[in-house]
Amino acid sequence: MRQLLLAAFAAMLFGSMTMAQEYPPVSRPQPGKTGFDIPITGRNPSIPTIIPREEIADPKLKYNYELKPEHGEFLVFVKSFQGKFASDQSGLARELAEGLVEYIRTECKLYAYIYESGWPQRQQRKKEKDAMEVEARKYYASQGHSPAEIDKELRKMLKMARIPDEYSVFVAPGKGSLKNMDEALDFAKYVRRLKAPPAEFCDSLVVGSAQDLARQKGEPKNPFPMAMPGRNTTLPKKEVTMERPKADDFLMSLNAGKPNSLIHNTKKKYTLVVKTYGTSAGQLQKPGEVTTVAGRSDGALLERSAQHAHLMAEMLRSMKKKPGPFEAYVLHTRFESFLCVGEYDSQEDPQLKANLEALRSFRVTDKESGQVLETFMEKPLPAMIPRP
Repeated sequence: MRQLLLAAFAAMLFGSMTMAQEYPPVSRPQPGKTGFDIPITGRNPSIPTIIPREEIADPKLKYNYELKPEHGEFLVFVKSFQGKFASDQSGLARELAEGLVEYIRTECKLYAYIYESGWPQRQQRKKEKDAMEVEARKYYASQGHSPAEIDKELRKMLKMARIPDEYSVFVAPGKGSLKNMDEALDFAKYVRRLKAPPAEFCDSLVVGSAQDLARQKGEPKNPFPMAMPGRNTTLPKKEVTMERPKADDFLMSLNAGKPNSLIHNTKKKYTLVVKTYGTSAGQLQKPGEVTTVAGRSDGALLERSAQHAHLMAEMLRSMKKKPGPFEAYVLHTRFESFLCVGEYDSQEDPQLKANLEALRSFRVTDKESGQVLETFMEKPLPAMIPRP
């Protein structure tokens, strides 16, 4: 079944791209002109089949001042230079990036580095394409297709996106000297005040009417005022850890004495949010998250929302048929009430996952009329329980 779904998804995704195209007489692609393979054929039988060319060689290019992990966790981005296509042999984009780095190092007395983003993206794309091709071949082979027929289907299915070379320039006051984002923000403010580099390292900014455009070549656009802080892209991605929301005095008093209070009746770390009541503009906040809302809140609406949440919690607790009953809780905040189910030690708790599936788009119906009274979230949200 998994193979069938993958193959169907691939056919739907890539097939829809080709069907949206018009089909004038097809000219064969010229080898070496672009940096991606085009294994695609026309769907119109009157159009001759395009034989996919081999993927061009795509070695990792060498360049001066390559950004590496040891250059620090935080830097400031200045400008990118994009090549015409992958493995652009002209080297113009690389030369411009290296030239700007030389200027920054010699004239601005700052550390500067280059990161080429196109090549690693193409490597990742190739892995994904190869994996999809393996699954598709398995599926078509299981359906009795011959190798030639499978190749023909893959030529229709797989279409590669253009990912050109792109050289980005980053700066820092010293090697690994920016220790956090706040320091990077402060340094970015300094970079934005630097005088413009030579015109060849600046974009051409042209504004005005058609007559104006004809009379002027455009003014160079200094890249330094657009400098932005960021993390070193060559470092492994950090795992984002969820921080427990703080239950302040107002939140504690708002929930004190309420039946099935999430804060007062649980001890574990996580819960599962299955429904929110009174949320402004359909935006979902996690329990304990403070929301800023323009204007005054509707006290009557919040009170009705709180009562509705309590009624649903009691209903879940009193269910006599499967999948219930559930240990349901309620959390009131300044602007909404949350209906929650269970308490868990982690997001990987088997019971949390089981309840998530059981309550996905769960419907509460009237026993007599069968009318749907309530529908829970399509995907319930694991969230940390606020604590003082």
